Amino acid sequence: MNSNDTVLPALNPGSKANPDELTLNCLFPVQVGRNWTYRYRENKFSYHYNRIICDSSSLETWKVIENNGNPGNTQNYISVKRENQNDSSVINRMEYYLNNNNSSFLWYGFKDENKNEEHSFDGKLLVFPLEINSSWTTDIPFDGSDFYVKIKGINKISTVSDVVNSPAGTFIHCVRADFTAKERLNVTGAGLSDVEGIISYWYAPNIGIVETRLFIRVKSLDRPEIDEKSEITRILERYSID
Repeated sequence: MNSNDTVLPALNPGSKANPDELTLNCLFPVQVGRNWTYRYRENKFSYHYNRIICDSSSLETWKVIENNGNPGNTQNYISVKRENQNDSSVINRMEYYLNNNNSSFLWYGFKDENKNEEHSFDGKLLVFPLEINSSWTTDIPFDGSDFYVKIKGINKISTVSDVVNSPAGTFIHCVRADFTAKERLNVTGAGLSDVEGIISYWYAPNIGIVETRLFIRVKSLDRPEIDEKSEITRILERYSID
């Protein structure tokens, strides 16, 4: 596999976040009714056929629809509905858990209501206290319009001072976490395959996730015609509290 394909996004450095901003409640506010709208773009390229086989764009809304938080819980359960505005049949319900001691932001699974499928995993998105270059082993899924792959890899805090420019505004003091994974495993529809990928998340204080970038390449050992890379980006268009 060409390692040049899996290059991390360049840093866009600015001033460093202050300690009050590097908390879970600040980086992922979860009041019921809070919603974010992202511009979603997915591009898939086939190395075997040397052509783009998918290039689509749509708006996607995430909305907090349930929060069971109370002082007696060791973890707060958060349910977020992720809906494609161009196709109302494409709906995912994502389950997050927030530790009350502010120690971690966990993503445990999601339900694809369109395909009637449920996926569970051990996704440690953030581990506190946040320190640059701190890292941990975790599962984070790679999921697109027609694929789902769960790989164990390393999640790392790359910076707490990135700047994100988006249609929703310019966000400073952003925390960026980069998940990298590489594994040989059985992939549905592709058989035994070499899989490598990167997922980057940007969190802005008092806003939440303002950008994500996903890259994955699947090269099948069983089916030579399957040698594909997918790139998915989400960039914040707007956000509000109902």
